[in-house]
Amino acid sequence: MKEHLVTLMIFLPLAGVILQLIIPRGLDPKNNFKRWMFLFSSFASGACLSWLIFSLFYLTTGDVQAPKFIETYKWIEAYSISYSVAIDGLSASIAMLISIIFPVLIGKEWDRSTGNYGVNSLFLLLQTSLYGAVFSQDLFLLFFFWAFSSVPLYFLISIWGGREKESAAFRFMVSSAISNALLFIALILIYYSADPHGFLMGELSGGKLIGKTVSISGMTIYVANFAFLLISVGFAIRAAMWPFNGWLNSVSEQAPASIFVAVCSVSIPVSMYLFIRFAYTLFPEITARLSHIIVIIGVMNFIIAGVCAATQKDLRRLLAYICTSGIGVVLVGIGVMTSPSVTGAIYDLLVQGLGIAGVGLFSGFIFERTGQIYFQKNNGEAAIGGVAYNAPIAATVVAVFVISILGLPGSGGFIGKSLLVIGTYSSHPVVAILMVFSAIIAAYYILNVYRVIFFGKEGVNTKNVKDLKNTEKLYLIALAGIILFLGVYPAPLLELIRISGLQLLPTLR
Repeated sequence: MKEHLVTLMIFLPLAGVILQLIIPRGLDPKNNFKRWMFLFSSFASGACLSWLIFSLFYLTTGDVQAPKFIETYKWIEAYSISYSVAIDGLSASIAMLISIIFPVLIGKEWDRSTGNYGVNSLFLLLQTSLYGAVFSQDLFLLFFFWAFSSVPLYFLISIWGGREKESAAFRFMVSSAISNALLFIALILIYYSADPHGFLMGELSGGKLIGKTVSISGMTIYVANFAFLLISVGFAIRAAMWPFNGWLNSVSEQAPASIFVAVCSVSIPVSMYLFIRFAYTLFPEITARLSHIIVIIGVMNFIIAGVCAATQKDLRRLLAYICTSGIGVVLVGIGVMTSPSVTGAIYDLLVQGLGIAGVGLFSGFIFERTGQIYFQKNNGEAAIGGVAYNAPIAATVVAVFVISILGLPGSGGFIGKSLLVIGTYSSHPVVAILMVFSAIIAAYYILNVYRVIFFGKEGVNTKNVKDLKNTEKLYLIALAGIILFLGVYPAPLLELIRISGLQLLPTLR
């Protein structure tokens, strides 16, 4: 049973969608059973992950932890394409983010009167596709799941978005199509340069692509260099890195809170994780050679996005820029290539995703009660203020999310960002100092936004703002509790990440 847990975890959400199709509408007119089925199938996949992570603690030996629970079956044998999945400490931490966020999103949509079935079905399809991308050991299978993940997001945005939802969905889909095209071209180059031809990541790892060339229209192209460029740009687009973050700004304005969270808190971190896996596994020499450029691009992202965030008056646009800035910090950790920086990068993807999810869901909470997410008018006056007086529980929970995003002590964000700074300082002390100063500046304006929204005296009539409902308390308090737990007791998960990272780092030296 245990050897099939990875596959079971990937496809349990999909099974939940299929089961809904065979339930006659007359047997469940109010969709109560379907709601529970959606939640159960999403939770069940997380339960499988918990079992796998628990097992990894006992399978860890020495200083190296290779992928475990490998399942490999021939899929398209004539072209050496296989169904191959596995788990290690790096993929387990990102999968944990997926398994936490999606039950929360289903809980957020629990009371939706119309479209509940469609939204939750698309969420579960997205959960399956992201799981598949994270655990795939075959590049073609990985691309299949990753490219498919853009489909449910497109429909979620285009059907349940705001007044300009078609435009936002179109921009997202065009960006995704360009990204997928670049990745696919890179995979084709890798496939034909491999000897024998194949897509298994383990057989292509360790710099085996170095020196391989291909002739296109009489030009000799070095496969590793060109494929690395295509893959880097492809994942940069899906990760909404500057200057490719325009589509995320559009989505932040038009997508409802839960869909925005699915993009910012899950899809973007998964994109960064996949870049780490490609760069460190398939292109170690190129990644090491271009490490300084990767660090510079990361610095540009967290500085430019941070400056843009400080000028925002819309809560969700603010979160979009915070997300881009956080991705820049993670990119610095990837480029530095030390054990603390890589461990901190993966851990920060997890806790940053949880923190942004919490504030993103609060933006939906405030929009449902006030009809707006602008916290400041163009003339500088507060548009939303005094929320804490009528919603003290919401104020307390959001405070946890904010301190995690800022990386303040007591939260998971503090652990991730501290490791990133520690790992960066040894080789890039100036960059480490810039990271600290940017965090201080971010703390100033984000805490000021928190003060305006919750304790400001001006703004909308806060008598209409009620505190969290029971369902909202359930998933938001649980989310805050996980963030605090990851800040107080991070050692087990950090050790899993560290050991898996140590397997990849020697290939970069």
